[in-house]
Order: sequence, then structure tokens, then C-alpha cells
Amino acid sequence: MIIQNDADLQAEIDESFEIGEYRRSIVLIDLLLAKTTNSHMRLPLLKKKGTLHLLLHEKELASSAWEQVKEITPDDEEIKRLLEYIQWKSHYFWFTW
Repeated sequence: MIIQNDADLQAEIDESFEIGEYRRSIVLIDLLLAKTTNSHMRLPLLKKKGTLHLLLHEKELASSAWEQVKEITPDDEEIKRLLEYIQWKSHYFWFTW
């Protein structure tokens, strides 16, 4: 697929995700994030990025993406709980290894 605009890039992100190419999805998300300054347009991209890093068991990178989501939506209790869970999970697994 030739990517000609942001809609093409978004479609390629979704397709990569659907076929399990998570790292490719992250790279494409980063390309789109670099072009996007509107925080509400960045929000779903950052959520996808955080989810992809969780799927890849990359806790620090996932936390970073979700912290950026929290900066955009600081009153979102669901995001706060998710970040607490990521921190708890990381702490728990650190002690069980």
C-alpha cells in the first residue's frame, strides 16, 4: 500500500495491528504522532501505542504512552487505574522472578 495521507497511515496502522505486526503499528503511530499537535487527535493514537506496548510486554514504554494519555485527560479514573495496575504488575513480577 502506498501511504499518501493521514487516513492511509491510519488504515495501515489498523491493518498492521489486525495481523499482529505490533512493532510496525507502533512505528506508524509514531509517524502520525510526529505530524499531529492536536491533543484530542493524539489521544486515540497514544492509547493504541500504550496498548501495543502492553501486548509486547514493554511495561516502561506502555507506562510512558499511558502517562501522556493521562496528561490529556487528567480526570479519567480508568486511565489512573490502568497506570496503577501496570505499576503493580511490574512490581509483582519483579519480586517473583
